[in-house]
Amino acid sequence: MNAPDEKWNNFIANLYNSEKDTPEPDSSDAEIGEFDKKQIKKIFDALPFAFVLGKANKSKSWAYIHLQISKNTNKYVLSFLKYAAIVVVAILVGGIGSTLLFTEDENMVYAEVSVPYGQMSQVTLFDGTKVWLNSGSVIRYPNQFNKNQRNVYLDGEAFFEVTKNPHQPFKVHAKNMEVEVLGTSFNVSAYKNESETTVTLVEGSVYINNESGEKIGELVPGQMALMKEGADHIAYHHVDTDFYAGWIEGKIVFNDVRLDELAPRLERWYNVEISFEKENLKSMKFSGTLLKNKPIDQILAALELLAPIKFQHTVIVNQRDKIQVKSK
Repeated sequence: MNAPDEKWNNFIANLYNSEKDTPEPDSSDAEIGEFDKKQIKKIFDALPFAFVLGKANKSKSWAYIHLQISKNTNKYVLSFLKYAAIVVVAILVGGIGSTLLFTEDENMVYAEVSVPYGQMSQVTLFDGTKVWLNSGSVIRYPNQFNKNQRNVYLDGEAFFEVTKNPHQPFKVHAKNMEVEVLGTSFNVSAYKNESETTVTLVEGSVYINNESGEKIGELVPGQMALMKEGADHIAYHHVDTDFYAGWIEGKIVFNDVRLDELAPRLERWYNVEISFEKENLKSMKFSGTLLKNKPIDQILAALELLAPIKFQHTVIVNQRDKIQVKSK
């Protein structure tokens, strides 16, 4: 063992076995900077909050940390990565098998990103594929794809820009269907609490498969596939893709869209619940562009100028606000 290794090992051993808050210094301890000592102390302080894995796997842990998760400083993502990094360092310097990762089988480690209502997130997978997650969505993906295909699992809405690989199809498993592509841009909306699953293709081509992986349809750019819960067939529509993909740029672009189609997007964006006083109000159609950086009351005021409706906005502490659409 060389001198630098012995210096670090002595300090870590003293820290881990000490019954005091701070270990007693020795000659090697003096050679270690105060900043490094504090960082190592934080690692060991954090270990009790992780559960013990039967066998530490250094390569899996490093692969997981190298997954690029990017978001506008959302605390829940940063907090998760912070503890994952602490665990990996602890495995390397102390040989302690603790982790915050969970496994589906012995060869695959999965990460999960969950986005609360009122938020959006972006994830970059290690193959270069970019994923935008809309409010109230959850995506689960492995630390590495197998050599035959790339599988991810979605509950909610996401826009994908898939890195092309003709030898390794990319598959999105979403409620009652599977979306298979080689490299393209498309939007999937598949919330568990909603009766419809939609796939909208912006560019490239996609296959629609059933839950068993059998091909049941194919899309061309500008098409949307819609499958209702319990149905055995897919309906195809030519659509304005901006309405289904514009949200990743913080806007909703809509042209002659029914109010009951627009309402769910507003609900997720602003974490509110929208109801209708009368059924006929649902069929009112609107055209325009809404920006997410505008407050909800400003959005509602703009819609009131376009149709004979008014919105009753009720603020509820510690719950989602309630908005009711009424006739003027």
